[in-house]
Amino acid sequence: MNQNHNTKFRSLWLGVLFLSLACTSWSKTMVSNLTCEYRINPIGIDVSQPRLSWQIMADETNVLQTAYQLRAALTASDLAHQNKFI
Repeated sequence: MNQNHNTKFRSLWLGVLFLSLACTSWSKTMVSNLTCEYRINPIGIDVSQPRLSWQIMADETNVLQTAYQLRAALTASDLAHQNKFI
């Protein structure tokens, strides 16, 4: 697997993590148990369409996920900069 693919994949994973942190800022809902291809630390995944999964935890009942957004960047600061334009 080439280095460019690894970088893109790590950035995608960072975007999912950022999404989970953003969810906690406006409610008591949290995203946990992030996995990619059934792994917690997905370094070295060589899959063109990786399977991502997460669990939603909420203090309230009947909380459902209606949408999600994945964002990718090369660095955490690039990802934070993208947030200004959304």
